[in-house]
Amino acid sequence: MSNLYFNHYRKGVVCLDYSVIYESATLASQATGCYRTSIVKCCKGERKSCYNHKSVKLRWMYLKDYVERYGLERTLELQYYDKDDFLEEYYNAKSKI
Repeated sequence: MSNLYFNHYRKGVVCLDYSVIYESATLASQATGCYRTSIVKCCKGERKSCYNHKSVKLRWMYLKDYVERYGLERTLELQYYDKDDFLEEYYNAKSKI
């Protein structure tokens, strides 16, 4: 994980149920099946959780807030998922079809 906070216009998000850090809410939405707006509302505290397309309840938090609450040591134990990982999975699935 080269840059914990990624870049200035994307906010990293953490899925508390899967223990995964996503580069952005958009990428988290594509990977988990939750709506991006629902993920953002969870991160802002407007909602406690959201459901994905398989009706699995997921809880979310901004990466910055997670680091402040749990500390950097615990944050570094989480899995990291970025755009390159998503594209690799996408192309592997597409080639199997």
